[in-house]
Amino acid sequence: MDLNVAADPLEIVNVCKTILLVEDEEFVRSVTQEVLEMEGFHVLGAANAREAIELSGRDGDPIDLLLADVVMPGMNGKELAARSVKTLPHLKVIFMSGYSDNAVLKNLAEVSSFYLQKPFTLDALLAKIQEAFATSESPVAMVAAAGDGLQLQR
Repeated sequence: MDLNVAADPLEIVNVCKTILLVEDEEFVRSVTQEVLEMEGFHVLGAANAREAIELSGRDGDPIDLLLADVVMPGMNGKELAARSVKTLPHLKVIFMSGYSDNAVLKNLAEVSSFYLQKPFTLDALLAKIQEAFATSESPVAMVAAAGDGLQLQR
């Protein structure tokens, strides 16, 4: 047995990590949830911010990462993140969006390295998750830096 073989860094990252996935497109949510679970993450899927808040309020595994679509009906992803980090200050946040021409989305991408443009590959998603867990960037500061004027709703 060779003890000098390094473990895959993602294998170390995903051990007992819970991701709250918030995506209003059912197909995108189900496929993303399935691949993340195959990678060993515990995933809570929500179709909107209301469902996400309900899931995060339940007893059970603490949520380690919020993976949220930016543009959703009702409360948008930035508002959900701002609310979530108040009660879960350790929470890591990754925003994702299929919209690319919105100035606010560009602002999010500029203030945070934790932004994924849809469609994304599995490798890109896993790399972004690994990066989020490896950083000490404050999600509270990141969400605040995205600006208060974010009005993205469907």
